[in-house]
Amino acid sequence: MAGHTALLGGLLVVVGAVTMTPPPAPMVDGGASSVRACDFVPGRSAVAWTPPDVAEAALRRPAPTLPPPSSSGPDTAVVERQGAILDALAQAVRDHYLHPERTGASWDAVTAAARAHIASGLDEAAFRALLGWAVHQLDDDHSYVLGPDDVAEAMGLLAGAVDYVGIGLWSIPLGSADHEVVVAVLPGGPAAGAGLRPRDAILAVDGGPVLDEVGQSLVRGPVGTPVTLTIRSPGEAARDITIVRREVSGGFPIDSCVVPGTRIGYLFLPTLGDGTVDDQVREALEAMTADGPLTGLILDGRVNDGGWAEVLLPILDLFAVGEPGAWLGRDWREPLLLEPVDIGGSQTVPLVALIGPQTNSFGEILAGVLGHVDRATLVGASTRANMEILVPLDLPHGWMVMLATGAFQPVGADLGVWDVTGIVPDVHVPTLWHQTSEATDPALATAVELLAGP
Repeated sequence: MAGHTALLGGLLVVVGAVTMTPPPAPMVDGGASSVRACDFVPGRSAVAWTPPDVAEAALRRPAPTLPPPSSSGPDTAVVERQGAILDALAQAVRDHYLHPERTGASWDAVTAAARAHIASGLDEAAFRALLGWAVHQLDDDHSYVLGPDDVAEAMGLLAGAVDYVGIGLWSIPLGSADHEVVVAVLPGGPAAGAGLRPRDAILAVDGGPVLDEVGQSLVRGPVGTPVTLTIRSPGEAARDITIVRREVSGGFPIDSCVVPGTRIGYLFLPTLGDGTVDDQVREALEAMTADGPLTGLILDGRVNDGGWAEVLLPILDLFAVGEPGAWLGRDWREPLLLEPVDIGGSQTVPLVALIGPQTNSFGEILAGVLGHVDRATLVGASTRANMEILVPLDLPHGWMVMLATGAFQPVGADLGVWDVTGIVPDVHVPTLWHQTSEATDPALATAVELLAGP
């Protein structure tokens, strides 16, 4: 491996929605900068506890299925181009996949079935779904394929900016149902203008499904066209919002606040797939500690779907030091080396990391490392146990496969142990992030109680 930039853990969410700007939140004096006051107020907020059987249900997309052939039939040039992409994918899996025992006759059968499907004639959306189906047959909930537009978007996010047509929000699937939940809203975008906020569930798009037949979000569409979303905020009745799609750009905003009446900070980290997230964490720490150190910090990764090593590592550097483990592949090893950076006491501030069944990939490793080296108390529920290391491999015609080629080995533990157990919390609090508001969040309340002390 040549540097951390080749390592990817998971990736992100679905991009494309927007909302009305919510009223300004109250601010806490933060010296030169102002910091939002968290909605949760100790001693005043009513905690909404979640039934354990509901809270343990992970948020994930349904398993992909074989797409239908094109109604127009096969086109020779298209069949040849798609076949070349499939052949390159098949060879990449044979050469680099972490589990070579899965790349023999069974993988040959999968690629043969995919090739026959291509010969029947597939449009681009169906071809994308076909490659997703093929990779899923590796019994791998981590590797995935990106089309040319997806590659440009992923690289744009890594660079901290992405241009697309939509409404300016990021969302993730909500269970096995055809719903999604908003995890971030682009400031100044259409979704922000319509009042959409993180934790809002998208129940319908234009009165119908949220996802199309191949699992793509229907929130997006041509520039200038309206889309009506049926939205339900936690604890409220569903409502319809109509928003006009437009060209939007920008990175993935993270949220932070200080718990009223305390010096406890809160950082919501829904992704490590945006190249500005580590800088945003630094800026949030600087703002929250402008008038003095925090007495505690909560890192909320309950919907963190992973991202890039070059985003993960600078965040870990803020809170820990040393060599907590290493990445290992079929024929390579790269130690995870943390070089301490202290911002406002970040190396010593007591930490609580919130985790849950949607915490994925490098999001899991972030919390797992901090817990493993005794820097953080872990609160919530066990994570997805999906921590293979993805490496981006180019395919023909601008396509790319994010392929599982390695695993993480914590110091003093077996290789890939976390891929079996997941990251297990120290304090079990059944909760799903999207089911409560910030003010009524039981995991947040528990974290504040732990950090406030007796």
